Amino acid sequence: MKQQHTQLVAWMPEGSPASAGAHAEVAQIVGAVEGEKGQKLDLEIYLSLLANRLQKSVEQADDPKKALSSLIHVLTSSRMLTREMSPASPEQIHGALFENFLIRERLYQIGVPGDLPPSLEQDDPQARHVIKQTTPEQWAKALTEPHG
Repeated sequence: MKQQHTQLVAWMPEGSPASAGAHAEVAQIVGAVEGEKGQKLDLEIYLSLLANRLQKSVEQADDPKKALSSLIHVLTSSRMLTREMSPASPEQIHGALFENFLIRERLYQIGVPGDLPPSLEQDDPQARHVIKQTTPEQWAKALTEPHG
């Protein structure tokens, strides 16, 4: 049952200070999250929100099985994920992806999450747009493709 009084707010990283232009955009595409207003943030909570975003994106796709398969294909092709470690369902995304050293290292390299606010307070319409428009496959490609 859905709570009536929960207000969701969206947030995304600015990217690392060294990341300008396209690199900052990659951090935003990969790192945008949504959570309850007032939600305290630390790295583990942030990664959980990011996993929730991906899980929801897969589940809401026109073809969730294909969306999950495309996500896995991009990550295995880039050698960030092995077939054995691949999530078999959207519910397994958190453990399979965000407990993976290579993926966490890549997030760090592109400036995700960067400087986290202490809590989610202000809604960022641009972050909300990024979350809504980015498919699981696009997310994986943004994460894995080299960005000069």
